[in-house]
Parts: sequence; structure tokens; C-alpha cells
Amino acid sequence: MAGKKVLIVYAHQEPKSFNGSLKKVAVDELSQQGCTVTVSDLYAMNFEPRATRKDITGESRHKCLVIF
Repeated sequence: MAGKKVLIVYAHQEPKSFNGSLKKVAVDELSQQGCTVTVSDLYAMNFEPRATRKDITGESRHKCLVIF
């Protein structure tokens, strides 16, 4: 897998969890195999999974979309 780019999307509130350990092992193993690994930690980014009114800007080009 040398030269491959890998994106890991990680979403867990506790870094020391089982999921956190699996992420660390995956990053370590993939890196040892020569992969470029990027981790996107959604909790660290304060990622908001819901689209709210503030996320919608401008006018819709679609007549069926109604924003209340």
C-alpha cells in the first residue's frame, strides 16, 4: 500500500476508548506500510452534524425547497 493516501474519519468523544485505540493502531500500521494518513477527528473539530438555518445562505434554485 506504499504511497496511498488514507483518510480516517473518527467520531468518538473519549480518546482513550476502544475506538480511539483502534484508530491509533490503524494510523500506526498504515504509516508503517508507507501510507500518508490523515485523521479527521469530528469531536476535536466540534463538528455539527445537523444543517441549521445559518448554514443555508442565498436563494434556492429549487422550487420544492422551503425554508421555514
